[in-house]
Amino acid sequence: MIVVLAVLAAMLLPAFSAARNKARDLQCRNNARQINLSYHVRITDGGGNRLDGPEVVEWQVREFGCKELGWVCPLAPARVEPGWINNGNFLAGGVFAAWEDPGWLQDGGNQPLFGPNLRSGSYCVNGYLTEAALYNRWPGYMNAPVPHAFRLQSQVAHADATPVLGDGVVPRSLPCETDLPPTDLNGHYTSGLGVLVIPRHGSHPTPVPDSWPRTKGLPGAVNLSFFDAHVEGVRLEQLWGFAWHDQYVAPSPRPGR
Repeated sequence: MIVVLAVLAAMLLPAFSAARNKARDLQCRNNARQINLSYHVRITDGGGNRLDGPEVVEWQVREFGCKELGWVCPLAPARVEPGWINNGNFLAGGVFAAWEDPGWLQDGGNQPLFGPNLRSGSYCVNGYLTEAALYNRWPGYMNAPVPHAFRLQSQVAHADATPVLGDGVVPRSLPCETDLPPTDLNGHYTSGLGVLVIPRHGSHPTPVPDSWPRTKGLPGAVNLSFFDAHVEGVRLEQLWGFAWHDQYVAPSPRPGR
């Protein structure tokens, strides 16, 4: 009897595991859809066309990294390391861990610009849709305006191919067509497309490789939510094929191939 139960357990566990992962993937997609919807609501509040107005800033200040608003993927939960909060340091996420920031932007333009305000999230927003608004509000936030940023909805010529956000290891990034994929797929990049090149979903080796040849096809997938509000699972190899900014030209092949 014990042997029979052991055999049954061995047969059923993979099915339970697959069902659990599917449910988590579905929750992740719902999160991305909800965050995207809140972004569009803010744009509408500003008149519906400008992407560089104060409403986009308020969206970032008030909603980024709020767990109750769906910013944490069930496959990449928040984790706070002992003593870390007091250090006030940003902690990048990983394939299966959320990013953590104890000093988020303060509301209402208060000074200092950053204050004690813990945020964590499993998603990365396309900075070409948000950084122009931050620069307009606080020019000292960055040295110069972000080139190729979307400032008007009419600039988003391919809404179904322009990502608003996706699984990532930092809150915002500025992907470029020349970005090389990381060789360590555990999420150790903190800029460019590399912050989204994490095999959080889909089929990938276990454990996640820390040395992957750039010439080899990338394993796994992430969930992306697009400007037209649809959400889809995207293979890592496909990430270079989307319209990340208003002058983006998809490379073929992708860098490193």
